[in-house]
Amino acid sequence: MAFAVQTRELEGGIVVLRLSGKLDSGAVPELDQTVKSHVSAGRVALIVDCEALESIHNDVLGVFLSNLVRVRTSGGDIKFCSMQPATREVVSVLGLTNLLKVYPDLAEAALDYRRKTTESEAPKKEEKNQKLKVESVQVKGVAVLRLTGFVDRHTIAILDKGLKLALDASEARAVVNCEGLTYISSNGLGVFLAFVQKARVRKGDVRFCAVKDMPLTSILISGLHNLFQIFESEEEAVDSFGQEKA
Repeated sequence: MAFAVQTRELEGGIVVLRLSGKLDSGAVPELDQTVKSHVSAGRVALIVDCEALESIHNDVLGVFLSNLVRVRTSGGDIKFCSMQPATREVVSVLGLTNLLKVYPDLAEAALDYRRKTTESEAPKKEEKNQKLKVESVQVKGVAVLRLTGFVDRHTIAILDKGLKLALDASEARAVVNCEGLTYISSNGLGVFLAFVQKARVRKGDVRFCAVKDMPLTSILISGLHNLFQIFESEEEAVDSFGQEKA
């Protein structure tokens, strides 16, 4: 069965993309154009209905990943629903289960959008004024930086200063706890990369933990997950330094 993409709009500006057939790499141009047209028009509440989808290629998921940061930065999301076992397996193999939001059916995905519409307004207004806070502690001889807030051109200097002090105080061994981090710009990722390289030159490292939501999306899309060591918890990240010495 050839692939097809059908679009319809639900109440509240929710756009449903119903995928059907077998989506191989040949489906990428049409699907990418479809997604980008909605995002450019400000329609960023998207649901990808996979009920009729027989199979999906890695490159097709890449279309959604490449647009995910822009969509979430704009206050929207790309949610998935009704995934069949074959599609779920691809998502699992690629390690995207914690990044993509998957719902059992279309009704559940749409309900989640509607439930959060009013709840999200106040946090968004507060987030614009939120600054980056860096808490620095020493744990087992490792400098741990716990980030809260967001990293953009206004707060990047705070991150730079915090990482410099951390490396100087801990034999170039540091863990960045991103549990409270809500957003990081490409320049912020550049700071992370620069300090990882500086630490490794000094026979140390900068490692990361509790990365989620938009920061995780940014790291995955940029490919930096192949260069960074990322752990689920702060304890695991800190203990990884001790395991190397053992």
